[in-house]
Amino acid sequence: MELSTVNYARRIVSECVSTHALETYTGSDPLTNVLPYRTPEERYSRLTSELRLTTSYLKIHPKVYWIWTHRKWCLEHIPDGPGTSSLLKAPLLANKAKHIDGMNSPVADQAENPVSQNGSVEESTSAEQVRTDDARKMEEEEEETDVEGWKKEAWGRELMLVEKMLEADSRNFHAWDYRRYVLSSLPRTFHPAKTPQTEVRYTTKKIESNFSNFSAWHQRTKELAKIWDSMRSQYEDGAGSAEREIQRMRQKEFELVAQALWTDPGDQSGWLYHRWLVGNGDDVETLRREIAQIQELLEAEPDSKWPLDSLVHYTQLSLRSSSLTESEKSTARQNMRQWLKDLERIDPFRKERYKELDRRLNHRAADIGVYFTGEQMERGAL
Repeated sequence: MELSTVNYARRIVSECVSTHALETYTGSDPLTNVLPYRTPEERYSRLTSELRLTTSYLKIHPKVYWIWTHRKWCLEHIPDGPGTSSLLKAPLLANKAKHIDGMNSPVADQAENPVSQNGSVEESTSAEQVRTDDARKMEEEEEETDVEGWKKEAWGRELMLVEKMLEADSRNFHAWDYRRYVLSSLPRTFHPAKTPQTEVRYTTKKIESNFSNFSAWHQRTKELAKIWDSMRSQYEDGAGSAEREIQRMRQKEFELVAQALWTDPGDQSGWLYHRWLVGNGDDVETLRREIAQIQELLEAEPDSKWPLDSLVHYTQLSLRSSSLTESEKSTARQNMRQWLKDLERIDPFRKERYKELDRRLNHRAADIGVYFTGEQMERGAL
C-alpha cells in the first residue's frame, strides 16, 4: 500500500461522510456510514484488521511516516465496547491468537496456553484455585460493562507495539513521536496508568543502553518539564520548597548526563540535553561548576568539538553575570578566543562561523550572540 493509495482511500472516506451521507444518517458516529460493517463488533473487527495490515508494513518500513499516520486514523475510530471478555464468547474467538501488533494478548495467551513460560501445569492450576468464583464473576462483569474496554485493549496493544519497535531500533524518531501520541491518547481508565514518572524511568532504560539517543533525551526533557511544572503548582508551602526539590532532581540529571559526556565527548546527544539543563545560565553556581568540569574533560579530549563548543556557549552566558569581576571577564574572553581558534582548526566546515563569533567578541565582549539555547531542545530541535 503506497501513500497515494492511502490518500485515495481517505478521499473516499471523506466523500462517504459528505452532506448526503450525513443526511441519511440517524446515529451519533459518522463512521457507521463509512464502513459497511454496521455493528460495533464488526467495525472493531474491521479496524483491528486494518491495524494488523499496517503492522506488517511497519516490520519492513519502520520509518515511513504515513504508516504511523494511518494507524492513528484507525485508532481514533475504535468504537466503545466491553473488551476482550465479551469477544472471547463471540465468533472472534477463532482469531484470538493474533492481534493488531502481531503479538498474542495476555487474555489470548491464557485461553490458548494456561501454562506460564516459567511455570508448570500444577503451578498454574494452583494459582487459579486461589481466585474464588465470586471474584472471577465480579471481574468479568466489570469488563463486560466497561465501555472503554475495546479502546483500552487497542491502545494497550499499540503501546506494546511501539515498545517492540523501539527495542528493535531505540533511535527511531518516528516511533518515539508515535509513542508520545499513544501516551497522550490513552483512555482515562487505562491501567496501569502511564505517568511522566513512569516515562522518565523508561527513557532512563533507553539512555543507559545507548547514550547516543537523541529521541530518548528529548522525551526526557518533555516528561521532566511536566513533573517540575506539576511540583510548582502542588507544593503547599510555596515555590521555594518546589524549587529546592527541582534543583535536587536537576543535579541528579547532571550526574546522568555527565556519564554520557565522558563516555563519548564527540556525541552531541548528551551535550544538547546538558544545555537544556543549564538553560539560560541563571544559576551562576551551577554554571561555574559545569564550566570547570567541561574544562577537565577538555584536558582529556583536547581535540573534541563539543566540549569546546559548549565552553564557548557557557562562558558567553557567564559574561552576562554581574557577579564576575573585570579580571574574571578578561580571562573568560581570552579563553573564548583560544577555544574559537581551536574550533576553526578541528571543525573547518564551520570556520567562518567561529570567525564571526570572534569578531563579535572583539566588538562587544558581553554579548557575542547565543547560537544555541536549551529551549531549542525543548521545542524539538532533536
